[in-house]
Amino acid sequence: PVFFGLYPTAGVSALWIALVIIVAIDGLVLLTMLRFWAVRRLAALLLIPYWAWVLYATTLNVYIAIKN
Repeated sequence: PVFFGLYPTAGVSALWIALVIIVAIDGLVLLTMLRFWAVRRLAALLLIPYWAWVLYATTLNVYIAIKN
């Protein structure tokens, strides 16, 4: 919602706000994986594709924010 929804009203600053949010998501997914590792390793391993997708989305967000 921030990246797409706020952009028409806030402009480029919406992209940087979205970057802060997605970096927080990156960290929280990693933290979840670490916590799951102690309980059930398979659960942590199953989060790797999701974390990879979020990291990819983060790189796209950084690129778009810099280029705008």
